[in-house]
Amino acid sequence: MITARAIRARQLVSGFERWGLLGLAVCLLAALWALIVVWATLQKDQVIAAGQRELTQLTQAAALQTAGMFSAVETALHTLDFWLTANPDIDPRTDAHFVALVDELRRAADGLIDLRLIAANGIATRIPAFERSPLADVSAQAFFTAQMERPEPYLYIGHPALGRAANRWEVPVSLRLQRPVSGIVVVYATISLDHLFLLHERMRLKPNGSIALMLLDGTIFSRTPELSVLIGKNVADQPRFA
Repeated sequence: MITARAIRARQLVSGFERWGLLGLAVCLLAALWALIVVWATLQKDQVIAAGQRELTQLTQAAALQTAGMFSAVETALHTLDFWLTANPDIDPRTDAHFVALVDELRRAADGLIDLRLIAANGIATRIPAFERSPLADVSAQAFFTAQMERPEPYLYIGHPALGRAANRWEVPVSLRLQRPVSGIVVVYATISLDHLFLLHERMRLKPNGSIALMLLDGTIFSRTPELSVLIGKNVADQPRFA
């Protein structure tokens, strides 16, 4: 015969079991959510770390490519300077051997640069000169005046500007000759930013990534995707630049 006390005891045990199972379920759910949070945090950290590695690799690739580009331009300008120093009696505007050298340097650069001459009066000409009329009077341009003001020749990298002929972005890089040759005092290259845009378009992270190059003074040298309002703009006074 089951007494009332036994019934109450059984009910009490049954209640403990139910609450125990409920507590166990709550603990399991809490543990599961904790695991989910930990996993999500780890995944987030891994995604961020992977993104940082990818950005670092992209930055290094862009830096190496840019350094290689300027090295190639500097080599081309010094090559012209050395050749003219060794052949001081020719007219570089029309000399067939010099023109052939310039054409080979253009071909090696695959259209990235064009090479030009500047006379002492600041008139820039193409090579060969008889191809077209003189380009322009650049006597007031920084890439010319900077070369004439310094006692020693040096490589001058100018700011981006829209070319007058094609209305496309170009960057001038100039070098003064060791000695004038037939009135020519400076050789300079124009870097076509269109070629950089194409290269950086293949490199940038899609769909929203961008690649920008900046000079030490804070001037934006190049930006892909192209955004003309930014190219040539100085952002040195912006907090993020500092």
